[in-house]
This record gives sequence, C-alpha cells and structure tokens, in this order.
Amino acid sequence: MKENIAKAGICFCLVTLATFTFVFRTQAAANLLSNPGAETGDFTGWTLTQNGGSGWAVTGLAHSGSHGFTSSFSQDTMDQVVDLVAAGYSTSYLDSQPEIDMSDWIIGYGAGCNTSDPYSITVTLENSSHGAVASYTTGNQTTGSSWAEVSHAFTGYGTGVRYVDFQQGGQDDCFWLGNYGATFDDASVTVSAPLADTTPPIVEVTLPIADSVVGGSAVTLAASSTDNVAVAGVTFYVDNKEIGSETTSSSTIFSTTWDSTATTGGTHSVFAVSRDTSNNYATSSNVSFVVDNNPPSILSIASTTGSNDANITWATDESASSLVNFGTTTSYSSSTIEADTNPRVINHSVTLSGLLPCTLYYFQVESRDAIGNIGTSTDETFFTTGCPIPAPSDNSTASSSIASMTPIANHNSSVSQTSSGGSVQSQYANLVAMGFMTQAQALKWRYDYLFDVKDNDQNNATTAATSTFVQGATLYSSTTVITTSTSTHVKEFTRYLEEGMSGADVLNLQKFLNAQGFIVATSGPGSIGNETDYFGGLTKAALSDFQKAHQVDILAPNELTAGNGVFGLYTMELVNKIINDR
Repeated sequence: MKENIAKAGICFCLVTLATFTFVFRTQAAANLLSNPGAETGDFTGWTLTQNGGSGWAVTGLAHSGSHGFTSSFSQDTMDQVVDLVAAGYSTSYLDSQPEIDMSDWIIGYGAGCNTSDPYSITVTLENSSHGAVASYTTGNQTTGSSWAEVSHAFTGYGTGVRYVDFQQGGQDDCFWLGNYGATFDDASVTVSAPLADTTPPIVEVTLPIADSVVGGSAVTLAASSTDNVAVAGVTFYVDNKEIGSETTSSSTIFSTTWDSTATTGGTHSVFAVSRDTSNNYATSSNVSFVVDNNPPSILSIASTTGSNDANITWATDESASSLVNFGTTTSYSSSTIEADTNPRVINHSVTLSGLLPCTLYYFQVESRDAIGNIGTSTDETFFTTGCPIPAPSDNSTASSSIASMTPIANHNSSVSQTSSGGSVQSQYANLVAMGFMTQAQALKWRYDYLFDVKDNDQNNATTAATSTFVQGATLYSSTTVITTSTSTHVKEFTRYLEEGMSGADVLNLQKFLNAQGFIVATSGPGSIGNETDYFGGLTKAALSDFQKAHQVDILAPNELTAGNGVFGLYTMELVNKIINDR
C-alpha cells in the first residue's frame, strides 16, 4: 500500500544539478473521478450497476463535506470509467507508464445494529478496447466503526492504458429496510504529473552527406532527432542562416529543401537545431558540402565521317555523360542514348550510324554531370562521304563548269530534295557558305537537273556541250543538246523541271500541255496563247494529268500510282518522242 496523497496541495521541490540549481513548482495531481463524494447531492458521474434493497442513497454520513454514498440491505454497486486521453494525457505519456493511484474511504453506518458491513472495491486499468491491462481489488471486506482509507498505486503495468474503471459496492449486514449499509466517500483516481523534462533531444544531420556535391533549386536538408519524451521540431541552418521555419515530423526524420542556386558555388555548411516538447534545445555538428550549379564545359569537338556513319568526340572539364543530338536541320530529328553515366568520363566518343551518304548533318553534344547540370555545345556540322566525284578539271574533254555536267543515268525524276531532307539548293548554298566546295560540287553534280542551265545562244542555235564525269568506278561521257527558240514551235526538252523553276523550256512545256489538251489555265497566264516561263501550281497540275494519262510509260517505271507533277526522265522521254513523231 502507498500512503494516500492529499486531494489538493502545493509541493515545492529543489533539484541541484552540478553547479546549476533549478527550483520548480508542481500542482498535486488532480482527482479524475467526477462527483467522488456525492457533493452534488445525487449520483452524477456514476452508473448504478446494482441497486438492491432500498437502493443507493446519498446520506449525511461523510468523510469530508456533507454527503456520502450509503448502500442498502441488499448488494449495491456503482461504477465510473475515466477516459485518460480525454483528461489530457497523451498516449506517449501514458505509454511511459506514469504512476496511477486510487483511493477510497469506507465506514459502516452502525445505526441500531453493527458497523461490520460487507464491501468491495475494484479498480481496473484498461486499453483502448476496454480490455484489462492491470487490476486491483480489495475482495470482500467488512467496514469498521470509523472511516478507513483503501489505496493502491499502479506502477510498471505496461503500455496501452487509456481508461480507468473504478467500481465500489457494499450492503447492510443487518438487512434493515432503508440505507444502513457500507458508506463510501472521497474516492479518487490520479495520474502522477510528469517530472520537469530537462533532457535535451539528440540531433544529427543526415543530408547532405559530408563532403558531397549538391546542386539545383531543391536540395534536401535532413536530420535525425530523438528525445526522451518527444521532439517538437527541427530547424536547419546553412552557413549560419536559418532556412525556412521549424519542420515537424511524425517520425524521427525531419527534412526541408533549400535553393542552392541562390548562393555561390564551392564549400558550404549545414547544421540543425532540435527542440523537444519541453523546449529543451540541441544543436548538431556542422556538415560541410560543396555546391555545384555549373554545367560541364564542352571542349575540342571533332568529327570523323564515313558514308553511313560518323564518330563525334569531345572533352569536358569535369566527369560527365555523353549524348549527341543530330539531324539534317538544326531542329535535330534524332538523339543517341545517354552514355557514360557510370562512371562518367571527361573524354567522350559517340558513334552515329544509319546515316545517309553525301549528306550535310547538324549536331550538338550534351554532357550531364553527377548533379544533373547539363552542358551543351553550339550547332556543329559534318558531311558524310559517299558522294559521286566529278572528273579532274584538266581532263581534255571536261567542261570548265561543273554546272554543265549532265549525268545520263540514275536520275530520279521525282527528287526535288535530298533524301536527307531540305531542298538541294539550300544544302548546296550551306556547303558553299561553310567552305565545303568539293561536297557542294558533288551535290550539284548529283542533282544537276534541279539547277537552271544557262543558255548563251539567243539565235536559235544548237549548242553541244560535252561532259565527262566519274560515277562509282566507271567513266562516262555524254553529249547534251540544248536547243532554245523564240518561235512558238515546241522544241525537244533537255532538262528536268519542277515547280518553282523558270525558263524558255517551261514556256515550251506549257505550250505542249495546252496543245495536248491538258490545259494549264482556261484564261489568263498559262492559257492558250498566254503561256509563261514560270513553273507554278497550274503547270504542275496539268503535268500530273498528262502523267496519269500515260501511266504505262511514265508512272509504272517509277512505281507510282499518281502523277507527281515533276518533269523527270520518263516524262521527258515520252514528251520528246511525241514531239519527234509529229
């Protein structure tokens, strides 16, 4: 048994720790039972679970005050359940198993018979489901002629206690009508108040890791903190400057984010301050780390090409990954898979495959460091090999102008752009502007029919231009006849034509189409008698109709199902045959 604690009082305690002295005052623990001594004059707060004989009565027999609960000639029992959490005790504190005390005062009524009345008191500590965690009972006892206290202290009862069930009961040993049995007063249930917490929490920075490199606008700052009671929050400091507000957590890990782009690169430090629920503070050790928000510098870009592949090399000023964006325009239609991510490298090499021969490519290299900073190069170019090579200019039969070379085989009548995309004329101009003269001449030779052939004969003369060229390993020679005329008679055609081109042969083509019944225009420019030297949409539409009408001779050899409006090899051959047969 433990001596009963007074229901109210003040305790002054002196605690000396080393050379520091603290004085604090604690209020005695409050009685958690409602109406413990019938002072309300009724049974408020209690449940009458047994009400035998004349039933319970509030009488004037009291240990203190002016009332008490008196039983009758048959068993009477009353019960009250205390919700400890509702009373203000946290579950974490309850699970620390604070001392829980119960007390009750008992006396026999003793009027006209005797004072030895039977009684019992049972107090049970319950979990959240009202299951018993610990229990104390007096068993069946008898009262005396003076007030006696029954008390018990619960300690070491285990975790999970959330309720206290207090039950008291008795009866009159003489079985007299009325209320002359065991009488109860001043029952109490108290939970010991927590001692003043002077123990600081424990805190340690976990991120960034010491000497690590970080970067970006959302660097994670994290710390682990524990306390003997509970941690209220953790505050982070970078370079002694508070970062945001105090962070809270339902676990032992506390974190926030920090924008490293707002500071300079280089070495920085972080520490954390933890505060517990009693406002004890603890400061972690400093952790140094490095901020890097600078992308890798791209150096020494070089390319080596084949007809269908290219090898791109470069260097960086820090370890980084390797990636190349490439295509036939600066929009870049393809990208390689990011390589060299583990480990990262400073010397980079990426091979591009599946490329088109004799084609201008644009490319850009990328390198990403371990933090995620990405360095990119400016637009770079390379030209794949595999172009047909014109004969040397000193060949005795060669023309002095590359533009006059006209291959006699392997023309594609539907090609107005290189197979890599982009107009032939645009690629030719780009190559010349960048100084790739050999490639420019090869491109122009390959697609010569898309370049306007200048006619220097204004007197209906016929000029023979002989050209010699190399295609693959075979030397070819051809004579191209170019005929121009100011008359209305249509002459034989000698070059390929397409939309956007102009010249006397375009005028002749419109005349031919109109004469064949494939009318370019019913009135205005392009109509009969008003033909022009410009190849526009109307000319293309009329030519497409002509090609469709001669599907066997023009479309089938090209494996086409519809006319494309390009005046190419098969179309030219048929038109010239029609002209010559007339």
